[in-house]
Amino acid sequence: MTSALGEMIRMWKALGGQVAVLGSIRWIRIFNLPSTAGYALERLGRAGWKPVAHPLLSAAQALTDRIPVVSLRVPEPATRAEDLSAEALLEHLPSVSTQLRMYPDYDAKFLDWLFREMAEVRSRGNLVKRLILHVNGRVLGWYVAYLRPGGISQVMQIGAKERDVEAVLDHLFYDAQRSGTALLFGQLEPRLFEPLTRRRCLLHPGGNLLVHSRNPQMLDAVLTGQVMISRMEGEGWMGHAEPLS
Repeated sequence: MTSALGEMIRMWKALGGQVAVLGSIRWIRIFNLPSTAGYALERLGRAGWKPVAHPLLSAAQALTDRIPVVSLRVPEPATRAEDLSAEALLEHLPSVSTQLRMYPDYDAKFLDWLFREMAEVRSRGNLVKRLILHVNGRVLGWYVAYLRPGGISQVMQIGAKERDVEAVLDHLFYDAQRSGTALLFGQLEPRLFEPLTRRRCLLHPGGNLLVHSRNPQMLDAVLTGQVMISRMEGEGWMGHAEPLS
């Protein structure tokens, strides 16, 4: 945690706010070991180790990819995808939010604007928004993400019922792999925990979801993860934020 961020959190708490611990956890899925290690070494100020680490980790990944139980490869899913429109998100949002106490009150005009603005943030990668369907045509859910070939990709929102979230994740991971991303991360939600752990994801306490409300019921819903607060809300998608902030 940077000193500036720590000071901001202390000020927030002094003003009566709280840190939503669950919403501050990030999940991470690695697709390319050498590229991910190179990024980590740069963050640690050890970029000089990259020429040594890269061939070793390339060999390690080539070996593990031959062993299904440890392979990072993602098989092609049976589901299919369509572009997620504002109208489709609005149509299916109520059905995937039935077990939540709160979710965003979007409208088509706002979502059209938001998707246009998000697509302009080229520094994060290519914006993809997919509506995922079963082979029989049933809508399973959707995801919105920035995919960056050879770099770090970021999930902005996942919408799915609990029974369908694994199928949506499988399509997301295959999409990220196909794009050539090295590492994918997103915000942890209760319904994602078990599916993510089964898909070799790591958890990282790298985010800080700061909340404040005079309504105890609303505050409880946020702190217990019973709301849809994705990185599409607020400034989480904007270009000035750090990649793993």
